[in-house]
Amino acid sequence: MSNTTQSDVAAKTGQKEPSTPAARVSEPMARLRGEMARLFDDFFAGPPSWFGHRGTGDSSRRSELLLGPPVPAFDLTDLDTKCQITAELPGMGEEDLEVKLVNHVLTIQGEKKEETKEEKVGYFLSERRFGVFQRSFRLPDDIDVDKIRAQFENGVLTVDLPKVDGAAAQGKRIRIKKK
Repeated sequence: MSNTTQSDVAAKTGQKEPSTPAARVSEPMARLRGEMARLFDDFFAGPPSWFGHRGTGDSSRRSELLLGPPVPAFDLTDLDTKCQITAELPGMGEEDLEVKLVNHVLTIQGEKKEETKEEKVGYFLSERRFGVFQRSFRLPDDIDVDKIRAQFENGVLTVDLPKVDGAAAQGKRIRIKKK
């Protein structure tokens, strides 16, 4: 039977000995809990998502299971005469995207499909992956909805949202009449 104390273990490993009895009891469990969380994070991390990032602060696989598939990043720019929305969508084509406007809400949605087949002597590989995303933006009141244009070139979607001139953007005063 060994007479090794917590102080001996702490001295050998270079760790600081817990200061209170409660800390001495709970510290090993906290370390075990942390190690288990790390193992699960590593297991569920998987490859980077289709849009080039794993997610923010959480493993993408677990986040995808809880929150749905990843959505590509969109850049919003407010210029003098227009607003602009851009998104990099590698591997997608124009036919995979839809841009629509309903009640001053611009919705961009897309579906990415990928299928790989490889056959060699004694070897067959078949993989299918797909993902759907949708992102909606409430447009400011000064956008001229009749002049919105979308363009897709080299995997980059650009949506131009021209602004109306100053007088039209101010609105119109409604006169109140007596009955």
